[in-house]
Amino acid sequence: MSLHRLTADQLQSLREVHSFGAAQAAAALAQLLGEAVSLPRSQVTVIDIARLPARLGGGGPVSAGIALHLLGDARGAVLLLLTPESVGKLLGRRLGHADMLLDELGSSTLKEMGNILACSYFNTLGGRMGLTLRPSVPQLSCGAVEAVIAPLVSRESRCEEGALLAEAEFHTLREEAGAIRARFLFLPAAISVHHFLQALGRAEKK
Repeated sequence: MSLHRLTADQLQSLREVHSFGAAQAAAALAQLLGEAVSLPRSQVTVIDIARLPARLGGGGPVSAGIALHLLGDARGAVLLLLTPESVGKLLGRRLGHADMLLDELGSSTLKEMGNILACSYFNTLGGRMGLTLRPSVPQLSCGAVEAVIAPLVSRESRCEEGALLAEAEFHTLREEAGAIRARFLFLPAAISVHHFLQALGRAEKK
């Protein structure tokens, strides 16, 4: 079944569970930083994988990406994408200075953030669908947007008939210290999308 043929009801079911997961991830980020975090965007769409770089601002500024793979009862890839400005503000808040991106402590801090958000997100999804979902060890990459998102487009997530992209944006609200903006992306393997829909259908019948 082509993902482009998902019905409106199926997409709505996926959007609802994604929204719950994104909200929990935002709450986890707020707890990590000790400040309020908003969720200005949360959406699920079917895209052509070749268009992903352009959709994410291909040719844009150098970014940092924390990549993880989904393990357990489903497969897919996750990426937390931050601009250089947000990386500096995040490390400044957590470590007291902002020039440690390539330092072991700075890298560890960014990976910790990615792991916490991914765990919160997948614990929520797994709990609602009755599935065991867990993220892999996070990997950090830095560079142009196209290079940073490369881990997201893994072989298991490629699909000539379309790919499902779940997105969320997190903004901190402490404007006087400069807002931190992070983009959370989840690209499940095509077969896992159908597993999710089956699990959601079973959950609705209980």
